Amino acid sequence: MEVCAKDKSAALHALVQSVQKGQVKRIRQSLESLLTVTALEFDPEQVEMLKSFANSIKLDREMLSTGQVAKKLGVSTQAVINWIEAEKIEAIKLPGGHYRIPADQFKTTPEQDAKREAIFEQLWAKRDGLHPIDEDDLGDL
Repeated sequence: MEVCAKDKSAALHALVQSVQKGQVKRIRQSLESLLTVTALEFDPEQVEMLKSFANSIKLDREMLSTGQVAKKLGVSTQAVINWIEAEKIEAIKLPGGHYRIPADQFKTTPEQDAKREAIFEQLWAKRDGLHPIDEDDLGDL
């Protein structure tokens, strides 16, 4: 049976959209569709790659973007990407090059994150009106 490239492309697009939106049920459905379409082509390399991808993620996990993790940790997005590339943070690289990071590897709850964010906002508000610190101010330290 010949597989239409359009079917394969549509299945892959549906999978990527599901992962980006964190829709667990749709991820499973899209992944099954893509595996079925790919298996029909009898391309063992692609089938194995997809099986590996499917096995590498736990579909019951909440997934975060690099920006969400950066905000959670109070660092830059680039710092998060560097940690992913250094394998200090577990992540899944999507076909478009973006990462999704399982939220369960961070120990803070959404409530704790909200409290930290509120404290940060209060401190940032107090900063207004203060003069910037320059090298002369640091000389006495």
